[in-house]
Amino acid sequence: MGIIVLLAVNVRLEPSWAWFFGAVVVGFATVIDWSTQRLSPRKTTVRTRALTGLMSGLSLAVIFVLGDIIYILVALSIMLGTIAVVSIVESRMTRTSSF
Repeated sequence: MGIIVLLAVNVRLEPSWAWFFGAVVVGFATVIDWSTQRLSPRKTTVRTRALTGLMSGLSLAVIFVLGDIIYILVALSIMLGTIAVVSIVESRMTRTSSF
């Protein structure tokens, strides 16, 4: 839906590096929400998930509309790296608390 909105509004994504950087920063709201929920007793709300999901979706739409394969690969690498780090930390926390 984010891609359709961006194309319908016909936003000029110039300079592309600034839009990419902004999209990554805005998309990190979802990462922060997810990782703090996984690694702490904090529970997220439906409103928070909807807001961070919307922000993340629009951020990914910006990155894909930019159409630069390097931007796409960097964004996917950041997402993969974040999931890996949180999974490792969560695994170590679980292992430590079970002893």
